Amino acid sequence: MLRPGHHDRLQDFVRALAIQDATFGPDYPAAAQSLEGLAFILRIEGEVDQAEPLYTRALAIKEAAFGPQHPKLGPILSGMALLYQAQGRASRAEPLFRRALEIYRETLDPEDPRLAKSVIRLGRFYLAQGRFGEAETVYRRALNGYEQMLGPEHTKAAVMLIYLAELYLLQDKTAEAEPLLERAYAIFDKSLPYMVEAEEPFAKPAARQ
Repeated sequence: MLRPGHHDRLQDFVRALAIQDATFGPDYPAAAQSLEGLAFILRIEGEVDQAEPLYTRALAIKEAAFGPQHPKLGPILSGMALLYQAQGRASRAEPLFRRALEIYRETLDPEDPRLAKSVIRLGRFYLAQGRFGEAETVYRRALNGYEQMLGPEHTKAAVMLIYLAELYLLQDKTAEAEPLLERAYAIFDKSLPYMVEAEEPFAKPAARQ
């Protein structure tokens, strides 16, 4: 049985896909969005056998429409990778995680949240495999990139410091983790007042009502 709200969303995607197929044909780019939505719901509901062919079709449509290196491919690649990871098919999941990350590195602004999320997914994949050295390499590369492009005091760098610290704590390397956490918290302490100040103008009108 589907979770509350998922049944209606599933039916919406099914209807949209039927209309798109009938109107524009099965390879119309917009159909990939409906396929991806269907696959996402089925995946998180555990219906991975039904989700896999939908992801495969959506990926083929987007590759044909946008090319093999477009960021629009990223969510599908990540979804397929998560599906294979859930099935225990690590050898199929890894290249998809890596491809999504490389596409994002080549095409996105370093502050785009999709890039950080992709780094974290690949790192956590390696952690789940007990491949701590490879997870560290992924996090270190991301940290170095953020420090070079955004500066060592940027909150994106702080996030990577926290994930690196988590990696060390999982290996009982407290001495290596503690300075990373201290540095991350110091960055957030400096950034928080500016973040609050930036949000203030949007909060003031509501306060007057």
